[in-house]
Amino acid sequence: MADRNLAVGVALALALGVAALLIVLTQCMPKPAAEAPQPQKPKIVLVPVDFVLQSPQVGQLVSALTKLAQRNDVAGLVLVINSPGGTVSDTEALYTALRGINKTKYAVVTGLAASGAYYVAVAAERIYATPSSWVGSVGVIAVLWPEEYLYDIPDYIYTTGPLKYYGRDLTDYYNDIERVRLNFVEAVLRGRAGRIRTDPAVFETAAVFTADQAREMGLIDKIGGVFDAVDDMAKELGLKQYSVVY
Repeated sequence: MADRNLAVGVALALALGVAALLIVLTQCMPKPAAEAPQPQKPKIVLVPVDFVLQSPQVGQLVSALTKLAQRNDVAGLVLVINSPGGTVSDTEALYTALRGINKTKYAVVTGLAASGAYYVAVAAERIYATPSSWVGSVGVIAVLWPEEYLYDIPDYIYTTGPLKYYGRDLTDYYNDIERVRLNFVEAVLRGRAGRIRTDPAVFETAAVFTADQAREMGLIDKIGGVFDAVDDMAKELGLKQYSVVY
């Protein structure tokens, strides 16, 4: 009986010893490293430009573009344009902001890119247009109110200089309008360098053109929609896995 109790005690002691050893070994074993967070998929961001180019909308868009420009996960921007244009100052503000963004930029016309809207489009490396879109109107509209330049200064108004009332001589005003027009033409020739296939005098008429005509002239690159542009951008950038955000 004593021998049996002794054997049971020895077996129990051995079992406890083995269990304790396993616990110690388990605690001493290196723990598997936590999985590293998966990198975010690069993003192609669709940027709607579907309003008259004026304040405050342009300022809000420039602010949003500035934030996108600083994000490492943004691979490129696709401007989705359907606009008749807008004011000179707001058009040039958006154009210069886009030119300064160091990311791949494509533009897609989904209806109309006239005047300032086309000015903005030429900030992109490639321009697409859906089949029934209209493109162009490379020119300037300026309103000359009769009371601003065509009437004499009323006798009851005294000014300290000959241009204090008008601000500009009428001839200078016309020259300023022509300078704005030339800035527009130069932006088109710079943005579409090597792709214009017509005499610039043709689009300097300020006409609007169908998508087919615009492609033949070199004002756009391709007839297509948003996802044609997205697919082409992904191929250009070598993206296999990416997300499209609006």
